[in-house]
Amino acid sequence: MTESILEDGDLNIADELFYPEQKFLLTESKNYPHHHSSGAVAGWIPFALYSKIVSSVSGLNNEELQFEDHLKGFKKPFNFRRDGSKFFWHMSLVFGNILLTAFGIFLLFKNKSIFKSQNSYRDFCIFILSTPLIYYMTLEPGASNNMSLIFTALLLTYIEKDLTKKDLILIGLIWGLSFSVRIGNFFYFPIILYILRNNLKLKSLSIAAVSTLVGILPHFINEKIRFGEMVVGYSNIFYFNPILIWETMFSPYKGIFIFSPILFVAILIGLLEVIREKKLTLKLAIILSIGLKVFFFGSTYSHGGGVFGARQFIQDLPFFFILFSSLGNMKIRNYLLLIGFSVSTYIYIFYINQGLFLPHDMLFSNYFSLWSSNINNNIEYSAYPLLKLVNFGIPLIILVYLGRKIKNDLFVIFFAVSLYSITFINLKNNDLNTKKLTKSGYYNNTFTANSLDMALAYENIGSMQERFLFLHHRHREEEAQEALRVRKDYVKSIIQTSNLENEKELLKYIPELSSERHHGEFLKVSKRYEH
Repeated sequence: MTESILEDGDLNIADELFYPEQKFLLTESKNYPHHHSSGAVAGWIPFALYSKIVSSVSGLNNEELQFEDHLKGFKKPFNFRRDGSKFFWHMSLVFGNILLTAFGIFLLFKNKSIFKSQNSYRDFCIFILSTPLIYYMTLEPGASNNMSLIFTALLLTYIEKDLTKKDLILIGLIWGLSFSVRIGNFFYFPIILYILRNNLKLKSLSIAAVSTLVGILPHFINEKIRFGEMVVGYSNIFYFNPILIWETMFSPYKGIFIFSPILFVAILIGLLEVIREKKLTLKLAIILSIGLKVFFFGSTYSHGGGVFGARQFIQDLPFFFILFSSLGNMKIRNYLLLIGFSVSTYIYIFYINQGLFLPHDMLFSNYFSLWSSNINNNIEYSAYPLLKLVNFGIPLIILVYLGRKIKNDLFVIFFAVSLYSITFINLKNNDLNTKKLTKSGYYNNTFTANSLDMALAYENIGSMQERFLFLHHRHREEEAQEALRVRKDYVKSIIQTSNLENEKELLKYIPELSSERHHGEFLKVSKRYEH
């Protein structure tokens, strides 16, 4: 979704995945059905604009754009498609994610309430190497989770501070904007209440609440545009099933604590410390926040989908480290860090070898895409590697400088203005472009999803199939049979709430599902279980 808004200035799917002759599902407002948050687009804007400047200077955008007939005359503010600048655009967003993650870590290092000694800096570095952070920072850059780390760093600056009116406004904005970036940040409210513990008066709470709503508003506007109704993206996290909580935490498929055992150790240490202290502390607020997050994510996270380990908890890593730091300078702390790092490293290597992800292909695509493109055949682009280095180096220098000088209010103002700007561009362009597509007959072969479950069918069905195959290949037949039953019931519920006749007809409108490498294998293997 972030890519769609930034690349096109709208949420329609015309030039994203589909062509007029295809059948596909639509939301009621004629947009692509998924539940991803939109706020991360604000962090990408500077990198996209920078790539536009670099590509213009290098002459890589002189190639004439060749849009399909049904896309002519559309309102698209950035237009990075089908020309040389597309390489810079993609490269800039990848590097942007890396740099923004590094920026979040840099901001954390400035927080003296977390890092009270030189050893704590070393320990934190080992700690994050025992989690999926580096994986999602480099091999598979993910915008929203990594970018949320910045907001965590900003919130932590207020933990031990006497709050002013300005601070209350900023805390609300930071929380609200982080909610727009990643909806799971809603569960930070116990931590927010702890930060406001000395300001629990009606006036103070009202100021924080209003500023929070200002930060969240762009998210709801984009949801209204996308679904045609006021829903919360990822809202199925609130339709929790407690049975899946164990799977969320300890499933060998993609369980949070299996892939990052150091996080489980941190939770145990934090719990023991809270029991010992027997009073309201930051650690108690952290455990409540993480506990709520695990509890409510249990309905979706346990299926896995495209999630590797504890991706949803990357922004919470500083909180886990605070819990872990309860050990003080005890010798066991070093042993636990070493064991956690070793186990996580082994699991990642094993996971990669299982072929569930193709990180080497991702690495090649992200950093060396030039050599797989026709652009390499032209001698005029021989300086491209140098430009690529420049494209990474200049933003890095700028971010390091900002990390030293930036104030919380400046970053929040920048992010809020960027997010509101792109949201109103989307609000204007999406309606205009959708009307043109409707008039041209582009939606003739589409089917409108009349429920949120149906709108999310592709992602949910795909993740359920992936989980089934995982269990099958590990000879866990009973669990695989149960996973197959869950998928069957889900598909049945979708068909019952729509005008579709059967599963075969449903899948006709999800062309990207049938093209996935796991789908053919699923159809073949599932027949054995049915018989």
